[in-house]
Amino acid sequence: VHVPLDTFAQLKRYRPDVVISAEMGMRTLLAAFYRRFHRRSRLIIWAEVSEATERGRGVLRHLLRVILSRQADAFLAVGASGARYVRGLGGRAKVFPLFYTTNVKRFSESELARPAQRAHRLLYAGQLIGRKGLAPFLDALAKWAAGHPTRSVEFTIVGGGPLRTALETFAVPANVALRFAGRVLYEELPGIYSEAGLFVLPTLADTWGVVVNEALAAGLPVLGSTRAQAVEELIEDGENGWTFDPAKPEEIYSAIDRAMNASCDELDTMRGKARARALALTPDKVAGWIDAAIVTVVRAG
Repeated sequence: VHVPLDTFAQLKRYRPDVVISAEMGMRTLLAAFYRRFHRRSRLIIWAEVSEATERGRGVLRHLLRVILSRQADAFLAVGASGARYVRGLGGRAKVFPLFYTTNVKRFSESELARPAQRAHRLLYAGQLIGRKGLAPFLDALAKWAAGHPTRSVEFTIVGGGPLRTALETFAVPANVALRFAGRVLYEELPGIYSEAGLFVLPTLADTWGVVVNEALAAGLPVLGSTRAQAVEELIEDGENGWTFDPAKPEEIYSAIDRAMNASCDELDTMRGKARARALALTPDKVAGWIDAAIVTVVRAG
């Protein structure tokens, strides 16, 4: 918990027309105080939350957010789940939806089709921590592989974290090859995506998940958890990926089964849809949504 005591003084010195505050903590509370004493200013709260990430938050934090929701002129809410969360706080501020993205063009420079030998090659990129849901996914993958002994499964895991040792020693059948690439430079990621066939994001709770944007741009259908808003917003089940609730092992297994049994032709069709979805969500488009929120609150004053 950080209390930036100089926030009010900095705002008073800068005299902003609009304040965008992203933490919904003490800094945002101080920005709300500034808004009350400077009536011509406006406060937009950037709500980087989802219903999954906010489960189990304490009562005091919830009460603080209820107060903030009544002081804000608008919210920038990440995804539909984030919008539902902030509307549930009871304030009357206008809620503007916001998606995250990245420079997706750099991930779209590889060939779209994949040869048969890597059409079903799995890839995960991210932190190796419990919240990412890799252990439940590997458990379901191991069960699937055990039931399909004639199929070879390759799964490359990129990233680092405290669970690496446990994941490296995870018991999987002989027909599953787990490869740990460790941490890599961001500039190397497009090449790594181009060597895979399918992307995996089994997270238990993520506000967004920009790796989904990257994977789609690279032409990878996504095996994704519905507890990541990038999956909820960008993945159409059976069209450009497969979705599942990570708390339901049978759903994870079903998604794996459908992905691994998709033909190369079916996957190539999905790859085209995946890339088109990613390229439609550009940084300029997202910036336009932020600009629209700013213009709206200024004109409302």
